[in-house]
Amino acid sequence: MDERKGILTATLMDGTGYAVSKTFPDAAFIARDNDVPVVSIAAGEAATEGGTAEFAITAAPVPAADLEVSVSVTQGPDDDFLPDAPPTSVTIAAAATEATLSVELPDDSADEPDGVVTATILAHPDSYEVATASASLTVHDNDQPPLTAAFHDVPAEHWGKGFEFGFLLEFSEDLARELSSATLRDHALAATNATVTRAARVVKGENRRWMITVVPESGADVTVTLAATTDCSTAGALCTEDGRPLSGSVSATVAAAPPLKAEFVDMPKSHDGTGVFEFELRFSEDFPGRLPYTLLRDEAFRVERGAVRKAGRVDQDQNQRWTIAVRPDSHEDVTVELPAVTDCDAPGAVCTEAGRPLSNTVTATVEGPPPLT
Repeated sequence: MDERKGILTATLMDGTGYAVSKTFPDAAFIARDNDVPVVSIAAGEAATEGGTAEFAITAAPVPAADLEVSVSVTQGPDDDFLPDAPPTSVTIAAAATEATLSVELPDDSADEPDGVVTATILAHPDSYEVATASASLTVHDNDQPPLTAAFHDVPAEHWGKGFEFGFLLEFSEDLARELSSATLRDHALAATNATVTRAARVVKGENRRWMITVVPESGADVTVTLAATTDCSTAGALCTEDGRPLSGSVSATVAAAPPLKAEFVDMPKSHDGTGVFEFELRFSEDFPGRLPYTLLRDEAFRVERGAVRKAGRVDQDQNQRWTIAVRPDSHEDVTVELPAVTDCDAPGAVCTEAGRPLSNTVTATVEGPPPLT
C-alpha cells in the first residue's frame, strides 16, 4: 500500500530489575513507505478534429499524495491533428485512483484522412511503476473534401479550323443547382485558338458530368482550361450547394495534326512516248473533308512535256491514296511535280478543308524511250 510517511515511538515500561529514566523514557523515528503506485493508461472514445481526445490514467494502490505522471502525446507520421504544444503530464490527486489526460485537437479546413493519437506514460521509477504504457485512439477529420474536376477522353490531335472535337468534363460531386450550360460554356471554360461552342449535361438535371464541344479557329494547338474558383459570387464560379469552390484548375492541350505530306509511289522509270503512265500519289494521312479530284487533275501538278489526264481515288470515301495518269507530249523525259503550298487560296493549292496545306514538294522525272539507232 502506498502510504504517507509516519512516526514510530518505542517506550520503556516499568519492570523488575531496572529503572526507567525519567528523562528519556521513550524514543521515536520516522518511518517512510517503500511502495510506489502502479499506473496504467487507457484510451477513451474516438475523437473528432476540433474536439478533445481523452485518456484515463489510473493508479493502484491509491497514492497518498498528489502523483504527477509524465506523458508523451504523439500522432501518426502523416497526421496533423495535435496542437503545437500537447500536454506533457497529468496529476492524480491524493487518495484518487484516476485522472483524465485531455488533449484539445485544433480545427482546420483541410480535408485529410482520419488519424491516430497515442499517449505514452514516461517512466519515473522513484514515483511510480508503469503497467500499461501507451494507448491510442482514432481522430476523425471533420472537413468536406474539396471540389475537383477532370477532363476525360480528350483527343490527342485536332484536324484544324472548323473541325470540332469533344471531351468529358467530370466534377468530383454535383454542383449547385443554378449552374447553367451557358455559364460553363461562356465563362468557366476558356480555350486558346478555339471556341467552346457547347456544354451539355450527360444526365438531365445533374451538374456533375458534361460533354464539352470545342471548335478550333486555326491549325494551331488548342488549350482548354477550367480555372479554379476563388469567389462563388463571380460569373463563371463553380461551387457546390454548401459553397465549396472548385479547388484547382484543369487544363488540356490538343495538338494540331502534323504537317500534311505527300509522296509518289510506284513511279515508272521510263515511258514509251505513246501512252499514259500511272503512279500513286499518297498523302501522309487520310484527312477529313473532300479533296476535289479536279483540283489534282487540272491544277495542282506541274508537268513538263506532258499533262495529267486522270486523278482518281484508290478507294472511295478516302483522301489518302490517288491514282494519277500522265500523258507525255513527246518522247522526251517528263518531269512531274506537286509543289508545297504556302497559300491555300492560291490556284491549285492542295489543302485540307481545315486549312492545313501540303508541306513538302514532291518531284520525279520519268525518262523517255531511248533514241532509235
